[in-house]
Amino acid sequence: LYNNTSETGFVRKKDLRDIWMSFTSLKSIYNIKVNLRFYSRHGILPFAYFGMFLRYLYFVGGFVKHSVLKRQRREAASDL
Repeated sequence: LYNNTSETGFVRKKDLRDIWMSFTSLKSIYNIKVNLRFYSRHGILPFAYFGMFLRYLYFVGGFVKHSVLKRQRREAASDL
């Protein structure tokens, strides 16, 4: 299965610039503007914003977790 990333907007999150682009790109499922509009229209407001906050917290937390794990793997490989 071939996925042309220039059309779908899927990019590996390597640095903070890629994270920012996923928050602002219209192709991304993490676009803040689109999600804010959706959660405001379809949710009970205090709870909807909390759910949106959790969504972005998991996304950024996953990026931090994997970047720390990559750093630890590189350090372990260099020790060998």
